[in-house]
Amino acid sequence: MPKIIDPLFHEDAYRIKRNWKFLKSNLVQYDVRDNFMVEAIWDLPDFEKIDAEKTPEEKNEVFLKLLLQSGKRAYNVFIAALEENNFTHIVKKLKQTQIAEAHREPSGRHYYNCIL
Repeated sequence: MPKIIDPLFHEDAYRIKRNWKFLKSNLVQYDVRDNFMVEAIWDLPDFEKIDAEKTPEEKNEVFLKLLLQSGKRAYNVFIAALEENNFTHIVKKLKQTQIAEAHREPSGRHYYNCIL
């Protein structure tokens, strides 16, 4: 069955992108990714795609790209997984990220067409 790519809400994607370098360096994605399986957001091929990379930063980059494409629920699953695994410093940094008015959807809809 082909995978349907459904992006994150615009503001959630913006938070990920604004903190891209920080997340690539500080995320321990192996500790939080099981939640994506449990919540039926990702499947084994997604984990294989992450694991195919060599360095932790490369693995994190693939993880983040998948996250951006993983649907409206994915960001909340990500935040919950971070909190569950005591990565509160990452949660705090993401939540404190200011969303510039230019990056808000004018209609109040928060959909973002993510091109990766």
